[in-house]
Amino acid sequence: MAAALLLAALHVLGRPGGQVRNFSVAQDDASLDIRLNINGAGVRELAALPAVGPVIAARIVERRRAGGGFKSLQDLLDVRGIGAVTLDRISGYSSVGREETFSGNGE
Repeated sequence: MAAALLLAALHVLGRPGGQVRNFSVAQDDASLDIRLNINGAGVRELAALPAVGPVIAARIVERRRAGGGFKSLQDLLDVRGIGAVTLDRISGYSSVGREETFSGNGE
């Protein structure tokens, strides 16, 4: 799944003026870690997470709007349709960190 998120990001970056929002990236000598910021992602981006389709993604967005954002990934347990198993599956691909923007033109 991480590869799919990376490919989607690279696809957008390949467009003139393309930008990728709502992703945080950390890199060390051995790996590249890309995570989706659930406090800024839209339904389409959230639906790409493992075990999250458009219905649960819409619930995440609604809960975020109603509650003023997520303080931790554990807050996702308040979303109907997300339990411990789903949270475990998406935790490696998501974060609640600040939104960062990466653009394909070196900015």
